[in-house]
Amino acid sequence: MVNHINIDESFETRILQAPPMFHFWGGKPQDGGFSKPHFQLLDDCILALDRSAARVAFETGAGLSTLWLLNRGFEVKSFVDSQEVVDLIASFLLAYPEMKSRWIPELGYSETTLPSASLSENADRPSICLIDGGHGVQPVFVDFVYMNYALINRGILLVDDLQLGDPKLLDLILRNDKSFSVFGKAGKLGAYRKNSDNKLLTGGRSGAQKVIMQNIAEFIARDSAAMEA
Repeated sequence: MVNHINIDESFETRILQAPPMFHFWGGKPQDGGFSKPHFQLLDDCILALDRSAARVAFETGAGLSTLWLLNRGFEVKSFVDSQEVVDLIASFLLAYPEMKSRWIPELGYSETTLPSASLSENADRPSICLIDGGHGVQPVFVDFVYMNYALINRGILLVDDLQLGDPKLLDLILRNDKSFSVFGKAGKLGAYRKNSDNKLLTGGRSGAQKVIMQNIAEFIARDSAAMEA
């Protein structure tokens, strides 16, 4: 197992104490919502990877998670639909050229940019995947299909914003499908270990997925009540 993480401590301190604002929501600059508990979960995921796992990460969206993974030695492919976010992160990384060289932003909607990268046979498959782009039905589940296709066996998938409907539905499916097991949770961020080399979930017409989709309203209501208790 990976038993250490080489980091630039001053870079980490800068992110934690004065997080850069890469996003603008509601007309105000935002840091994207990642904080120390989310970064700790990311580190736990990295430490749990097999020694042979390539330090390659895919993420939909980009922000503080990008910087954190770069500082952990990952090559990070970010599928992001905002030129402004790409420019702000690139500008921030000018002071860290080695990290910048390992950041590969793909500009455009992830539904169109992620598939070709995931289906490529000429690149290392990611050991970490983070779904944190668009939060509608289409982007969340298209992102999941192609992230899962690329993710290695025993790699870890993270899903952000579980308080929202579509990420919550994906969380329900992952928690009830044998292809994944819950690795950990930090507030709105969930982590799931992949338990097979299957590139597609196999239970879509039977088993847990079928039950969830047939009883979607009941499952979401029950799960929301449990989270609030």
